[in-house]
Amino acid sequence: MTRGHRIARRLVLGLVTILVASTPALFATVTATAAPVTAITGVQIVNAPPLVTDTPYTVESTWAVDDTAMAGDTFTLEFPDSMSGYAASFALRDDDGAEVGSCVVSSASFLCTLGDYVETHANVSGSLHFQARFTSVVDEEAVVFTAGDGMTFDMSTPGGVGDNAAGLPQSPEKWGSVNFDGESMTWALNIPAEFLASADGQPVTIVDEYDEELTFDPAATSARWTLDSDWGDDVWHPVSNGTGAGTYSIVADAASHTFAVTFNEPVTSADRIYQFITVMDFPSGVHDGETFGNTMTVAGRTVTASPVTYVASGGDGDGDGLGGFDVTKTVSGNGANAVDGAQYTIDYSFIAAGAATTGEFGLTDGATDGLVGLPVGTIVTLSEASAAGDGVTYGTPVYTGTGVTDNRDGTATFTISDDTVVIGLENPVSLAPPTDPPSVPDTPVSPGTPDDRGTPNLPAGQDGSLAVTGADATPLILIGVGTLLTGALLLIARRVRRRG
Repeated sequence: MTRGHRIARRLVLGLVTILVASTPALFATVTATAAPVTAITGVQIVNAPPLVTDTPYTVESTWAVDDTAMAGDTFTLEFPDSMSGYAASFALRDDDGAEVGSCVVSSASFLCTLGDYVETHANVSGSLHFQARFTSVVDEEAVVFTAGDGMTFDMSTPGGVGDNAAGLPQSPEKWGSVNFDGESMTWALNIPAEFLASADGQPVTIVDEYDEELTFDPAATSARWTLDSDWGDDVWHPVSNGTGAGTYSIVADAASHTFAVTFNEPVTSADRIYQFITVMDFPSGVHDGETFGNTMTVAGRTVTASPVTYVASGGDGDGDGLGGFDVTKTVSGNGANAVDGAQYTIDYSFIAAGAATTGEFGLTDGATDGLVGLPVGTIVTLSEASAAGDGVTYGTPVYTGTGVTDNRDGTATFTISDDTVVIGLENPVSLAPPTDPPSVPDTPVSPGTPDDRGTPNLPAGQDGSLAVTGADATPLILIGVGTLLTGALLLIARRVRRRG
């Protein structure tokens, strides 16, 4: 293996090691930003008993989340086995129309996802409602819902849930219901076979008049039959769409909102029941409480179904708005340069949720800092620790900003809104005037001041000595004495030579 290959191999191994080490952190980040949270606080059925199967009921749930909840967090509720929900999706909105979150209802549960609202509000809570029906008989006085955090909630079913299976029809009957997809409905006609036998040998035609808000689609129809003995056991045999014996055919008239159904050569013995089914989508923009009707005419009999009411799923939420504040520091005056880089301590205090809170942060000239997550309506007080510097004098801090009250004593007050309160904090600084030390005059030397030997300083000639001005005269005197002694010695030596 060449040296280049060895280096490349080491680089690859190093990158793999880094990726492996980073993987837990990556997953931790994902988990932290979107997680299941505890929210459900109650479940109840809105409709009054008696309760029966195969009937839509409105179930209401209340919820509340902790202030630590984040956008993307979810909460769920699982339905009991005896119930099935109608599919729906809707937004949770506050009174102003702001979206708090969104929910999706399926046959077995609902899932709600929180939005950005929870990060700008505190004490967020609400309610939601959805449609469901019992799919089996319940003997107990309550059914159990299970929240995503494992908590269970008993929903009261006074007297249990009875069987709503229709009895064997003795004449044509019509009924309708909302489908589990939450977007469509079904009309069904039960016809005892003998009502399809024509006295004149012609096939019996069924004429259906539907609500003009609905749209008929021949492809969304079906037919089937069952024996009287199998009624209620869900044993059905299909009838196909066609023109031959044992089929059915359709002729539609959209202008009159009608269509005609003909069973071709049906078996008309008295031991079977035919059923014709039509599925129609709800119109776009259907609203809660809107009703839809249907009428069928069979062998001279007009059968009117009970109106079907669209009941929308939905919900709401609300919370205390959150805001914050930012403080920007400015240092001004002719002393600003002298305190360049100085840090100033800003103190804050407020009362929220009945508790007093205090804190501080530091700022330098031109810097900005503050606080977020405060409930709207919170009154905040700011102050600044006394500042000092060498050679400068600080003035009283000046606060500015919309809604900010400068108390002229180094403090300011303001009220948190649903937006950030922007505050300017100026420190005026001036150079201190210089302080010079007092001048000390020179001390004059007075004539006649005695020296160390007590000899007065006399003018030259009065004591036979040389006058000395300014510096000490002692060295000059010694030189003079030395010169005299030298001359005397030379003179003595000269005289001795002469005598010799």
